[in-house]
Amino acid sequence: MENKKEKVNKSKDKKTVKEEIKEKDTNKKTIKRIFIIIIPLIILIILIDTLQARILKNSPFFSIKKELKDNSYVNKGLLMDTYYCEMNKDTISVDWQFKFNKFDCPTYDDNKDIGSEFRTSNNIISLSIKDNSLTKTGLTLIMKNNTNSKFYYGAIYYVEHYENNKWNLMRVMSGTMMAYGFRPNQQIEEKLDWSNIYGELPNGRYRIIRNFLKNNNHSYEINSSVEFEIK
Repeated sequence: MENKKEKVNKSKDKKTVKEEIKEKDTNKKTIKRIFIIIIPLIILIILIDTLQARILKNSPFFSIKKELKDNSYVNKGLLMDTYYCEMNKDTISVDWQFKFNKFDCPTYDDNKDIGSEFRTSNNIISLSIKDNSLTKTGLTLIMKNNTNSKFYYGAIYYVEHYENNKWNLMRVMSGTMMAYGFRPNQQIEEKLDWSNIYGELPNGRYRIIRNFLKNNNHSYEINSSVEFEIK
C-alpha cells in the first residue's frame, strides 16, 4: 500500500512541476506579447508627437508647459520642445527644438536699455571687447554664439552714447546688406573702425549694438550689446 501511495505522490509531483513549467512559459509569452504591443505603441506616440511639432508646427500633444523669463515659455514634449520666445512686446517667435539641442529664449534687462531704440539681450550672442584694443576711433569686438543654432549678421553696427540718463543713438552708419554666417558655438573677432563716421569719440559712456537673425528667420531677431567708456 505504501508503495502505491508513493507512486501516486510522485506522479502528482511530476504533474505539479509540469504545470509550473507550463505556467512560466505562458507568463513569458504574455510578457513578450505585451512588449511587442507596447514598445511599437510608444515609438508611434513619440513619432506622432514629433511630427506634430516638426511638420505641423504645433506644440507636442504630450507636453508640459514651463514658464521662462520675459513672458517666454516652452512646451516640453517627449522628443521635441516648442519654445515661445518674446522678442519684443509685439513679437513672439516660435521655435521647435530636439531635446538634445542647446537652446534658450533671449532674456532682457530693460533697465539697461532706457531711452534706446533697441531691446538688447546677451545670453544668446554675447559681445565683449578684446583687452587693450579700445581707442577713441575703434576697438576689436569679440562675438560668441552661445547656442547650437546658426545665426547671420551684417556689416552694420550701431553706437549709442549715454547722456542725460538715457541711451542716445548716434548717426547711423551705412554699409552693405551682405549677411555673414555665424556657426553654432563659434567665436569671432572683428576690428571696428569708426573714424570715418564719428572721428574721435569724446570722453563718455558708449555701447556697441549688433543685430543677429537666427537661420535668416526674421521673427527670431536679437540685438546684443557691450558697453565701453572713453576716458
